[in-house]
Amino acid sequence: MSPGWRHLCIHSGALQLHYLARADQAESVAAHLRRSSQEFVITIDDEIHDDLPALPCARLWDDCPSIQRNG
Repeated sequence: MSPGWRHLCIHSGALQLHYLARADQAESVAAHLRRSSQEFVITIDDEIHDDLPALPCARLWDDCPSIQRNG
């Protein structure tokens, strides 16, 4: 696995989501979720596993102007 990939974990109450994402995408998603609600607990780490699903719609987070401007 490339060093540019991260494990993105999103917690909200009983909900736990785990995804594989590029480092820049994981940071963009985390910044957006942290700004949108205090209910989210987001962690980004290097605990990459073969069974992690890819971040859904990951391309939406590429070069996102609102994330770059506000994050």
